[in-house]
Amino acid sequence: MKNRILTLLAGLIIGATVFSLPPVHALVENQAFGIFGVTPVTTQPAGAAQAALTDSTGGTASTTLASITAGASYSQADMVAVKNSLASQAALLNALRAAMVSLGLIKGGA
Repeated sequence: MKNRILTLLAGLIIGATVFSLPPVHALVENQAFGIFGVTPVTTQPAGAAQAALTDSTGGTASTTLASITAGASYSQADMVAVKNSLASQAALLNALRAAMVSLGLIKGGA
């Protein structure tokens, strides 16, 4: 898995800096790198806060968030739009989390 990540990062452009990594076979087990001048993290982040979200909103996820007009009261359609919005956000966050776990960027749970 680490070899795939490092292969993907070879020649990566972050900000105005082009990163050139040594060949994968030249890297050691616990080597790390930082971006934008930040000290590299040498311990994989982990914790219960990285667990997947459970979507109990009852909404339907989509790629579009509906417009909700602010007012003194809200209709049932507004509440459905809020539930759908929350479901969409939960789906996107879970997809991003799953991608980061699969790349080893975070552990993904306690």
